[in-house]
Amino acid sequence: IGQDPSKSWNRAIHALGQAIATAPKFPWAVNDLGLVYQERAQWLVSKSLDPEPDFKLAISSFRKAIDIHPEYISAYNNLVLTYASFAQYQVAHGRDVSKQLQEASRAAENASAISKSIPNLRNNLALAKLQMAKYLLDTKQDPSVLLTDAEKDLAASREINPNDDVNSFVHGSAMLLAAKYQLLQRKSPTLFLQTGQADVQRVVEKPSEADFHLLACRLRLVETEWARQQGHPTTMPLRLALADARRAVSLSPTSADALTELARVLLAQSVATPPRPLLRSLTEALSATDRALSLQNDLPQGHAIRGALLLRKAEQLVSTDEKQRMLQSAEESLARAWAQNPLLRHDYESDRRRVASLLTQKPVQERR
Repeated sequence: IGQDPSKSWNRAIHALGQAIATAPKFPWAVNDLGLVYQERAQWLVSKSLDPEPDFKLAISSFRKAIDIHPEYISAYNNLVLTYASFAQYQVAHGRDVSKQLQEASRAAENASAISKSIPNLRNNLALAKLQMAKYLLDTKQDPSVLLTDAEKDLAASREINPNDDVNSFVHGSAMLLAAKYQLLQRKSPTLFLQTGQADVQRVVEKPSEADFHLLACRLRLVETEWARQQGHPTTMPLRLALADARRAVSLSPTSADALTELARVLLAQSVATPPRPLLRSLTEALSATDRALSLQNDLPQGHAIRGALLLRKAEQLVSTDEKQRMLQSAEESLARAWAQNPLLRHDYESDRRRVASLLTQKPVQERR
């Protein structure tokens, strides 16, 4: 546990390669090879290494397994999930995932022609659609059609398994995106937030569900932003968001996503509270982002949040060399975030302009 699994994957790939060479028409070995590549791709993502070759090898393997055995349901399911996972990685870096969604939809359609009751197939397809919906939202486009289609897939999946935790999580994620789109239109997201929280509550009491606490946190942050837009108090939704973020970190202390979300909540809290707690929140938030980025440096949101935090901490300082260094570090973090995901400019452009403005101001001692 905690060790580099590369040698184990290499041994598995070698052994499966030998099995396939001996029996090239044995689809189960080809499918298992795809699973090794799929798992390694996800590990590479977590280590800020390029997962694209392994995602493509996994897809190729599942396709070969289907070519050998056209009714191999597990291979179809694995193929759709891999397209969804690949799309999630691409969207995190601001890339269009139309192709991945198209291929996932085609694979799911072919599988459904064989059987209408494949566990998780529609969940996985809905997950792929949500990645494209997120891309549309990130580019300020309307994701409503995709979200509606995803809900239909999830409803079909619930008919097969009404008590599926994965289904609840994906549906809650769809509600989060729908709520964010409402915010973008300056419309109330309350109905979507309530539905999403209901999805979370079905599972969140389970001791190991860090992802559900993260989803609950993100829903609370949308609630916070809506309250802010309406001129209402934000203390309670922020407090609940912070509790969920802390719970997620306690359940998964090496999760870069959990640590980044904790920093995001603390950033929001620092803006909404008086100066003294602001500094405490900023210090804790910066510690969380530094830990997240030490675990996964290829984390655009982490770099962007770090830049925003450094800006706000610098604004609390008098005009000194320390302030200038902090602003320069903020500028570097924001630049790195945009290099990894150019779409983040939409959310952090005002921070970039503020940093640039402060950097052009001469320190107090130079003006005297």
